[in-house]
Amino acid sequence: MSEDLARPVPAATAMSLPFSVKIGWALGQLPIASHIGVASFYLLYFMTDVHHIPPAWAGVALLLPRLFNMFFDPVMGSLSDRTRTRFGRRRPYLLGGSLVWGIAFILLFGLPVLADPRPGIVLLFAAFMLVTIGQTLYHVPYSAMLAEMTRNSRDRISLASWKESVSRIGILIAATTTPILVAWFASEAQGYRVAGVVFGAVIIFGGLVAFKTTAKAPSREDSAHVPVSYRAQFQAMLDNRPFCLLVIAYVCIMAADELFSSSLIFYAVNVLGQSEAFVGKVYPISSIAAICTIPAWNRAAVRLGKKNVLLIAIAGMAATWLSLLAIPASHAWVMYPLMAVSGAFNAGLLLLPNAMVPDTVEYDAYHSGHRREGAIYGAWIFCQQSAMAAGGFMLSISLGFIGYKGAVAVQPASVQDGLVVIISVVPAALLAIAALLVRAYPLNEERVKALETA
Repeated sequence: MSEDLARPVPAATAMSLPFSVKIGWALGQLPIASHIGVASFYLLYFMTDVHHIPPAWAGVALLLPRLFNMFFDPVMGSLSDRTRTRFGRRRPYLLGGSLVWGIAFILLFGLPVLADPRPGIVLLFAAFMLVTIGQTLYHVPYSAMLAEMTRNSRDRISLASWKESVSRIGILIAATTTPILVAWFASEAQGYRVAGVVFGAVIIFGGLVAFKTTAKAPSREDSAHVPVSYRAQFQAMLDNRPFCLLVIAYVCIMAADELFSSSLIFYAVNVLGQSEAFVGKVYPISSIAAICTIPAWNRAAVRLGKKNVLLIAIAGMAATWLSLLAIPASHAWVMYPLMAVSGAFNAGLLLLPNAMVPDTVEYDAYHSGHRREGAIYGAWIFCQQSAMAAGGFMLSISLGFIGYKGAVAVQPASVQDGLVVIISVVPAALLAIAALLVRAYPLNEERVKALETA
């Protein structure tokens, strides 16, 4: 056995989890999926074209709450590590976090459209800050349960697969239903207000389901003292080399995915000449392809190793995005098969890093003797959310750079060309960086098995 795996920590059961626990925990992904399906696709558009906020200012209003999470996410993770209640370490936050998150989500999309966009920026920033706080209260403890419930690598891949399947279905419903709701009402503002109520309720419902169904899920507590200072938690992350490499790669992956997703509506409307509803037509194809291919990615990861299969997913997705450079504006139909291919690769792109995080938790445990699932997932969720915010911020800055102006019937040719580059070349470049980092990731399947059995 490798020297860095020789340090003993308390053993945990490798018994397979009950199916009801797997499904119940996976359904807890519905709040996250609803948020992504609405906010990632439509929030920036909602701010620029409904509230008439300049793209750069809209990007700032979305970025600042993520910067706040630089402190809040690790603290939330450490807090959940140290929580002791009759409901366990994580579950109380599923209940409370979903309530805060859902109510704030309803408030965000219910804000009135003001003639002067300046106070609108402040109100949207404040509402999104509340959304971010509620999301962290829920998301960090919820995600940490994956590493806590089992040490069995195959079980963890199975859990991550169920979670990803629920996520895809939830995102599909949210992304396709939102433009339909908007089209039903006389004004876009009213349509988005109703969408906020609907999916805010889904966020609350999903939290309640996860809280109830995971009542009998295995839970482990760390009897040793867990560092609570931000500096100590940050140092613990730096000492975990596999985690550092994986999380930076994931930042690149999530920023690229967010940039592509957020720019899709701008590309469809201004380059392909389609309506906003076009996104609601092509996105289901991507989601269905992802859902159908998740079992294949699961089997491939077991057979070939998670790291190797992740590299395949990265290469395939980059090639798919770069193919947009060859699509003429008059051939919008090509987006249908392209989105199917994109969805297939995207399933592996998002599934595999999340299935690899628990391995870095075990690596940390063997080095430190502490169970720090919450602290590690606090850093992971912060990086995930920050990457998504960075992707949206990159889009807002890029839109301003190429001269994009909202509510213009026909954008200049230079703006259309810029949109093509933004949706293809830039995210593909981010994936190239991610691939280099994943190649350096040191935990192969043999070392992971040693962690499970030692």
